[in-house]
Amino acid sequence: MGVGSRWAKVLVECLAGECPRRARQRPRPLEAFRELIKRRKRSIKRIVRLRLFPNRYEDKVLFDIGLACARLWNELNYEKRQAFFNRELTIMKRDEINRRYYHKYKGVLGVNAGQVINKNDGAWDAFFKQLDLRK
Repeated sequence: MGVGSRWAKVLVECLAGECPRRARQRPRPLEAFRELIKRRKRSIKRIVRLRLFPNRYEDKVLFDIGLACARLWNELNYEKRQAFFNRELTIMKRDEINRRYYHKYKGVLGVNAGQVINKNDGAWDAFFKQLDLRK
């Protein structure tokens, strides 16, 4: 009896409900695959990879958008940092700074200005949580 026919016999026995003990211990690939899919569905992270092949004009536009995002991030951080060291940084002050810079950069970045500001605000929230944990 060959190896293939032995596994065929075990498969027939399992389908009939008389599964031998050693066959029950083997992992079933379909169940493992379903478990993998369940784990991935529970994960909130999604990754989208894009490969861009911009021409010269598009490359310049993308570079300018990146430069404006970096400039916005740095200006937000500088002003909030100065207010923090002067003990003037409150939630209302943070909202005022965010609003001012949103209106300053919305013409250049559009919706992306709001996203950069939200990320910066999240970074400051994490900083304050770390300060609370340190106490």
